[in-house]
Amino acid sequence: MSNMLDQHFITFPIDDWKFLGPDFNRAKFNSRLEKLAGEHKNFDFANIQEVYSPLAEFFYVCFRDAMIVKQSRSHFLKMAEPLTPFMIGVAGSVASGKSSLSLLLQSMFESFNEDLKVEVVSTDSFLLSKEALKARGMSGRKGFPESFHRVDLLKFVQDVSAGFPNVSCPLYSHRLGDIVKGELQVIDRPDVFILEGLNILQTYHTSSAQEAEFVSDYFDVSVFLDADINALEQWYVERFLAFVNEAHGDKTAAHFKYIELSHDERVQTAKRIWNHVNAQNLKENILPSRQRADIIIHKTADHMADQIMISKHWL
Repeated sequence: MSNMLDQHFITFPIDDWKFLGPDFNRAKFNSRLEKLAGEHKNFDFANIQEVYSPLAEFFYVCFRDAMIVKQSRSHFLKMAEPLTPFMIGVAGSVASGKSSLSLLLQSMFESFNEDLKVEVVSTDSFLLSKEALKARGMSGRKGFPESFHRVDLLKFVQDVSAGFPNVSCPLYSHRLGDIVKGELQVIDRPDVFILEGLNILQTYHTSSAQEAEFVSDYFDVSVFLDADINALEQWYVERFLAFVNEAHGDKTAAHFKYIELSHDERVQTAKRIWNHVNAQNLKENILPSRQRADIIIHKTADHMADQIMISKHWL
């Protein structure tokens, strides 16, 4: 970690973090955690209990406090408008575990309160289509800032944050590696909204009035999943190989074209893509946004979190 992070963040080793917070209803919710640990191979049950259960409890406390403040403001202003959702951002590199953490947080919130409506959206839904990327000569820049419909993403987050009903966005498929034509994901006034993606903490130098604000302006709390670059590369390779295996017999799958490669050739292909695209994007755009997160979770090579850092400016 850099000196800047050390100065501006409070660090909790896991041996300290795991004892923090009240015990909401962990006994009730342990069965769900065990189920999730089975569904997501990157989640160890003990690590969920020690790291992510306290984290979700902390977020739930923040959510309840935020709702009380919003209710008090609405009461004072004599407003009948619906309450706006609690907004969570989950950032980090490709293959860092953003989607898995977002789904885990969703399940945990629902365990705390079964009446809560929790929605998760990935910024992948705002990527340019394969066709558009190819037409612009940007096929090798997928995931970089310019490969997203940034204005559309910002408008979507603004509308969800404002409590608008039936806010829609495109749907991205990892199987296709592309936007699904004609499919939409509709977000209808959730209590908690989780947005995960590479670019959610990034800022842009632009003269456009439409981009004078940033997605991160609308988060109540943001998390960055951090790890050594060698670990991230290995996780990417493992995910790439899994996608290729899943593509057997499916000519529409994005990774079907790698089926005929040997195992070693697949590994080398994944490493080449990582080095030429994802590692470059990580260094140029993703890592520089890390210090803008409210919470940084550092993970070791075995996917286990070993340290939690919380921004002093957010507390």
